[in-house]
Amino acid sequence: MLRVEALRFSRSHFKMGPISFELKPGESLFVVGRNGAGKTSLMKLILGLLRPEEGRVLDSADFIGQVGVSPFLFDTWNVQSNQSYFEKLSGKSLEPEFTDRISNTRSLLISHLSAGMRRDVELSIQLGLQAPVYLLDEAFSHLDPDRTRFFKSKLEEAKKRGTSFVYSVHDESQIFDPSAKALRL
Repeated sequence: MLRVEALRFSRSHFKMGPISFELKPGESLFVVGRNGAGKTSLMKLILGLLRPEEGRVLDSADFIGQVGVSPFLFDTWNVQSNQSYFEKLSGKSLEPEFTDRISNTRSLLISHLSAGMRRDVELSIQLGLQAPVYLLDEAFSHLDPDRTRFFKSKLEEAKKRGTSFVYSVHDESQIFDPSAKALRL
């Protein structure tokens, strides 16, 4: 479960809030807004990377997975080293389907991957660890249509298992889950 209560945040040129929502297991929320509207800032507040002026974030998750919110792969490490590190950090092993998916890039340094390959590795590592909650900031950017379809199908499977998702998108046409909630910033 993830609950955001009356969250407010501002910088010199930017104000956001109050924002409140609750996600139960298996629910999704699409945060919709233009560039600079606060989508990524909201996700950073949820992760504790930024401090709110008011309000609070409550979650019952042992860890929250994220893609696109803040860089988490180590550029000077290869894909295998990144995978091993996050498996140790989370105490979980990557699901075999995701391990197989990135097996052809295992020895490559993250810094040598294209933007699309990097996003494939990010999503594979994060989704393969089965977090109870994910924050996905423009998760499908840089992915080709086949990879996008693959990951959307995996997200749907995870949702059926009770995983909750917060997505950031630029407009309502990018909302692909008809049962999801939407929050316009």
